[in-house]
Amino acid sequence: MTEHDDTTPDFDLDDPFGLEDDEPTVDLVPEDDEDDEDDHTDFDAWWKKQAKAKKKPATTTIRGVTITLPRSLPLQYQLEVTRQGKLKPDKQNPLILASILLGQQQTQQLLRAGLDLDQFPVLLAWIPAKIQGSDMTLDEVARDLEEYERKRAEKRAQGDESGEA
Repeated sequence: MTEHDDTTPDFDLDDPFGLEDDEPTVDLVPEDDEDDEDDHTDFDAWWKKQAKAKKKPATTTIRGVTITLPRSLPLQYQLEVTRQGKLKPDKQNPLILASILLGQQQTQQLLRAGLDLDQFPVLLAWIPAKIQGSDMTLDEVARDLEEYERKRAEKRAQGDESGEA
């Protein structure tokens, strides 16, 4: 058994840095000053002010239903696009994307109003573009989608199973 050497400093497990006995040399937590403003930042209030400064949210009428588009593209939308992009086409669910963009209630209203399979992809491409400030028309979106589908069909015909254009 080794005797305690007096040259070894004591080490207190409860105060390993020896701060309890010493006053800190730097004031780590400033004392409350009545003249100081509150340092709380309210992001929600700031964002609301930013949104009011932007243009009014766009609206569109689809199958007789007036839809208000979000002021900005929801992050959840982009995450879902990425997630679904990794899935096989038969496992993808575009209704999830529509519900994120428009809300479940508005999406259901459109389905009940008779939105069809030709209209749905045009809207699913046009709405995010519109939210992001594009001035692309519905005709242009429809043409782009037709071209994309034509290229996919050609690739599938050439033996590329993915059919990605």
